[in-house]
Amino acid sequence: MKKCKFLVSSLIGLMTRSVSCKANGDVMFVEQLPMSIKLFVQKNFPNLAIAYAEKKKSTQGTGYEVNLNNGTELYFNMSGNWNMIDCKSDALPVSLIPTKVFNVVDQQFTNAQLVKIVKRNQDCDIVLSNGVVLRFDMNGEVA
Repeated sequence: MKKCKFLVSSLIGLMTRSVSCKANGDVMFVEQLPMSIKLFVQKNFPNLAIAYAEKKKSTQGTGYEVNLNNGTELYFNMSGNWNMIDCKSDALPVSLIPTKVFNVVDQQFTNAQLVKIVKRNQDCDIVLSNGVVLRFDMNGEVA
């Protein structure tokens, strides 16, 4: 009976924590992510949950990869600021799109959705659902 209780409590404990089975990088529990990342996900993706989190090292430095349960991929720098959001075929939350960028896309690409955004040093790249890639400067002007 004690073994059964221990097994059940262990399973419940595992089910309440999100962890990944990927082997590369440093896999993290959701609780280990910086609070700013968790709040970002709650605010901008309120109906989705974090399915996987990993601390990664790259040529740009160390950061975090966060995957949501619908396949959306988020990348953050060590400070917890996002630098890439890839919603695959779903539209990016409007709150994450600079107003000028949204207006350009809305006027010139009426049948396409913004599905990916990548911040660079002086500009950002936007990927549309039709495969078009646009580059904007940080003022929202086409670069």
